[in-house]
Amino acid sequence: MHIKPFKALTPELDLIKSVDTFFSTVKMEFPKYNEAGFFKTEAKEAFYIYKISEGNHSYTGILNSSSVEDYKNGLIKKHEKTISVKEQQQLSLLLHRKAIVKPVLLTYPKVDSIDQFTKNITSEREPIFSIHFDRDKQQHEIWLVDNVEEIQTLEQLFLEHVHCAYIADGHHRTSTSALLHAKNKDIDKYKYFLTAYFPNNELEILAYNRVVEALSSITPTRFLAKLSNFCKISPVSVPEAPKNSREMLMYINYEWYSLKWKDNILKKAPDNVLDVKLFNKYILTKIIGINDVKNDSRIRYVEGKTGLEGIADKANKAPDRIGFCLYPVDMKDFIRISDNKETLPPKSTWFEPRMKNGVIVQTI
Repeated sequence: MHIKPFKALTPELDLIKSVDTFFSTVKMEFPKYNEAGFFKTEAKEAFYIYKISEGNHSYTGILNSSSVEDYKNGLIKKHEKTISVKEQQQLSLLLHRKAIVKPVLLTYPKVDSIDQFTKNITSEREPIFSIHFDRDKQQHEIWLVDNVEEIQTLEQLFLEHVHCAYIADGHHRTSTSALLHAKNKDIDKYKYFLTAYFPNNELEILAYNRVVEALSSITPTRFLAKLSNFCKISPVSVPEAPKNSREMLMYINYEWYSLKWKDNILKKAPDNVLDVKLFNKYILTKIIGINDVKNDSRIRYVEGKTGLEGIADKANKAPDRIGFCLYPVDMKDFIRISDNKETLPPKSTWFEPRMKNGVIVQTI
C-alpha cells in the first residue's frame, strides 16, 4: 500500500469549552471554526498514531494519506455499494469545507513489525494531543511521527507487508475522493485522501440491528404465525444478544423472543449465507413486504453499541414497531465478501472504534 504523510490541522483545545458540542458540530461548521482560529496547522507533514481508549479496552491505528489509485486498482477494497445521492451530498460538503474532517476507517491483516513500530512510539513519547469525550466515555490520544527516518520506515513497512486494505467505515467519503481525483488528475492534493489504518485484531464488528414498522398492516398474532414458518420462536424472560449465528432476538409488544432459523430454511441456503440476508429475504420481504431495504422508510437501524436498550427504546416510540437483534458479521466473512467483490446489505456492520469529526483535519 502507498501511504503518505500529510500536514494536519488540529484543534486548539484551550478554546473549546464544550468538547461534545464542538466535535458534534464541526462536520458542518468547520469553515467558521477554522476562520475563527479554533484550528492550528502543524509545522510539517507527518504520520500520526491514534489511540482510542474506552474502559479497559483500547484501539491503536495510524493516520495518513492513502493513494486514490490504490482504491481505483482494488487494493483498498469495499463491501458496500455507494449511492449517487449520498456521493453528491458528500461532494457538496467536501467542497464547502475545503477539508476532510474525518478519516476513512481502513483495516488490514495484522503485521507484527507495524504493531511494534506503533508500540515503540506510544510507549516512549508523550502524545501531542489528548482529549476526553464525556458522552462516549472515551479518551482520544495522538502521537506525532515527523522524523524523516521514521516516516521512511513506516512507508516501507506498508509497501512490503500491507498488500491490501478494507474499508470499514467511509465508503462514500472514499468514492467522493475518487470522483474529485478523476476530475483533477494533475493536481497533487486530489491524489490522496485521509485514512486511518487499524489492524483487524484492533477492530470490533458489532451488530447493526433493526426496528421495523410492520404491525399497521398485520396483527402481532398473524405476524408470529407467519414467522413460525421460518423460525423456531421461544419467549425469554431475561433477554441476551445472540451468541451464535443463525440466532436472533425479537422485541414485539414489550416482550422478547428468541428466534432460530428452521433447518428446512438453512438447507435451502448456501453454507456461508449471512444472517442479515436470511432476515431480509424471509422476514422483511416475505412477511412484511419490504423489497427495497436501501430506501424503505419503514426500516430503522440501531447501532449494536446501544445494546438491547437501544432496540427497545426505538421500538417503543410507535405501537407498530418490531425490534430485531442480529448476530454480527464475522471478520472472516467481512474479508471474504470484500475479496470476492461481493457486497453486504446496507447497514450490516458497525465497526468500533468510531473516528471523530474534527480531531484531525486535512485541507484540500
